[in-house]
Amino acid sequence: MSETYTVGLDSWMPLSSLVDIGQVFTPKEAHTLDFIDLQLKPALLFLPEPIRVYACDITGQPVGPELSFSLSYTFQKGTILLSQRVRFRMKSTFLQQDQRYIITWHFPIPVPYWIFWGYDSADQAYMPRGWRMTRGITDPTWTPRYDQCHIFCEFGDPPLPTPEPPPPILPFAIPAYTPRPCLDPFQITLATTVPCHLTCYWTSKKPLKHSSTRTLRGLDIPWGTYFCFVAWNLVEQEEPGDTLYHTFIFPSWTLCQTRWFTFRGEVNDIPSPSVGPIFRYHRTARHTVILRPNGSGDLNQLLGDWGANPPNHYLNVDEAVSDENTTANYDSALTGTKTETYKVDTAPTGIKAICDVTVYQRTRKFTGSAAYGRVVLRINGTNYYGAEYNASNRWGGHSKSWTTNPDTGLPWTEADLNSMQIGFQRRNVNPTPFAHCYITQAYATVTYI
Repeated sequence: MSETYTVGLDSWMPLSSLVDIGQVFTPKEAHTLDFIDLQLKPALLFLPEPIRVYACDITGQPVGPELSFSLSYTFQKGTILLSQRVRFRMKSTFLQQDQRYIITWHFPIPVPYWIFWGYDSADQAYMPRGWRMTRGITDPTWTPRYDQCHIFCEFGDPPLPTPEPPPPILPFAIPAYTPRPCLDPFQITLATTVPCHLTCYWTSKKPLKHSSTRTLRGLDIPWGTYFCFVAWNLVEQEEPGDTLYHTFIFPSWTLCQTRWFTFRGEVNDIPSPSVGPIFRYHRTARHTVILRPNGSGDLNQLLGDWGANPPNHYLNVDEAVSDENTTANYDSALTGTKTETYKVDTAPTGIKAICDVTVYQRTRKFTGSAAYGRVVLRINGTNYYGAEYNASNRWGGHSKSWTTNPDTGLPWTEADLNSMQIGFQRRNVNPTPFAHCYITQAYATVTYI
């Protein structure tokens, strides 16, 4: 969840057709965005355009396509002329921890009266600070208004959204659940319609379904169905107290296991009459694919080689079993940094989720006290690196793993895999012949479901 605030007097920004406004924010933790609350006055709005969410750079400028937009909004009835929070239901999207985002709002036509977005000091709110962005309708870029901001909050799952929902009622419902197949131990998160404290009942035995009958006027008629849910175990939610969002951790749920589960709960320590449906989930086995170099990449700065010459250096590092002293790439410059990248094989299709991408390389030096190297992952023209190491006098492996795309901060996609390049960077500091770092093998592994 992320929120912003101002301190002291009221701070209101009029919305009009002449100025676009935005608000930069940074999530406190990774979660799925489902709703955004904005402090508005008056609350009755004429909204020709939805609010939108984008990733942004360090200055607050939107980057890339929109990640989410509003689908509908609600507010407390009978208070249309007052300052209050208006809740917007958003197109679901996953937000990363510590990634900057921006909420924007554009009015394409004049409105019949001032509508303000901002902060009312009477609310006595206290929330992490962000800053305001504005842009004239003809301006190509946004202008930061540091130390200014609007009150808002955005939330998904988990944690519990702010402001607090209406007082709970005893019955609860579970619209859906979200498995986290790449996490170890395995986790499930879900939302309920009212705050409650849930316990998960799970079993590895398939529940049996039985039909019952009733005799009515001498005739046996179908009357109902009941299930035999046996040999069950208990897992309590991780969050303390009553919550809208619930996390369950299953240490013993290993790969290739099928389980059935349901939920019971309490509201204010009172057992709820509700019971969840019986869900079934099969934890699919993870798969690993190796992507080897199959072409020259964007950077070709290594001028030395044993084997194929530029631009075919990838042929010197693409072998399944390292040939070490037979083929390799290097650069004989006595000092400085040189980088080389390679395109890789196409990823398999039908991937449901990508757990991680790991780049490997096998390198060595032949003499000298210092010859450094490091793993390179190149995405959209930007290099991301593993830790720098001082190469050994013997061939040795080095690697770096990424659980998300470092360029976007979002989960990996098949398109990311098919556009990335892998490579090697060497740094020489010893002006001695053969004091270079040589690379003889490079590849990437992808763990997926």
